[in-house]
Amino acid sequence: MKKATALVLPSELVEDRFWTKVNMEGDCWLWTGTQRASDGIGVFGYDGKIVYAHRFAYVVSLGPLPPRFEVRRSCMNTLCVRPSHLLLIPKGKKAKIDITYFPGAVGDYLM
Repeated sequence: MKKATALVLPSELVEDRFWTKVNMEGDCWLWTGTQRASDGIGVFGYDGKIVYAHRFAYVVSLGPLPPRFEVRRSCMNTLCVRPSHLLLIPKGKKAKIDITYFPGAVGDYLM
């Protein structure tokens, strides 16, 4: 299994470059930059690495990812990078998202 590397907080210049690739017109903020060919998930290059766009958005907006957690979207839109739609889920857990009960709820975990 490939070991995940922590995202280093980028400079303002890199962060600005990221947000220019986001369409913020609507409920979901859609990634308009590069997408991974195999599944259409948004990716962003910085610091010599390619990272998932939604993970980058989480780190620059909400802070570092805790160990053994991953970022999922409450809206289930693979191109959404809106921070309020991003949830932390323990790795290995099947995410059960029930937005009719409580927006932002995922099983027993709340953002």
